[in-house]
Amino acid sequence: TVTTSSLSNWHFYSLSFVSGDSSVIGRLYIDGALNESKSLGSTALNEIPGLINGYIGALQTSPSGSSAVKFAGKLSASIDDFRFWKTRRTSEQIQSYSNRTIGGGSNTDDNRTSLGVYYKFNEGIVGTNARDSIVLDYSGRIANGTWNGYSAGARNSGSAIVSSSAAVAEV
Repeated sequence: TVTTSSLSNWHFYSLSFVSGDSSVIGRLYIDGALNESKSLGSTALNEIPGLINGYIGALQTSPSGSSAVKFAGKLSASIDDFRFWKTRRTSEQIQSYSNRTIGGGSNTDDNRTSLGVYYKFNEGIVGTNARDSIVLDYSGRIANGTWNGYSAGARNSGSAIVSSSAAVAEV
């Protein structure tokens, strides 16, 4: 499981949510290996039509019994990229693509048809805060993200993995 001490080194975290017979099954992968699998209740997952609005590191709504306001909270982390797949990925696929970028192309490319969102935080930087706060979507769907609270220098064209001085394994 993820602990404060395990966060001191660079890792590839992947989450998978799949509707099972009677519940949603959540799986956590660390560096491509299944770390934990849990039943998350009886709510069914349905198809998400249209563009996806996601919030990484911010609350969408106030949690029950909390005084936290909508969009409160900030993520304190280094993110190299973020991918949302519209279909379940196998452990082998997660491990195989965990430290590889997804190639360019159109929705007809095999690996693009099921890719819903793909943010590369080290691309699309021009040096103007108003533009650099827009995180480009490379999935082919143009669902660009907005970095709320962006400040100059928060993004760079290097790799967050290399910048964090972590060892990078070649695949």
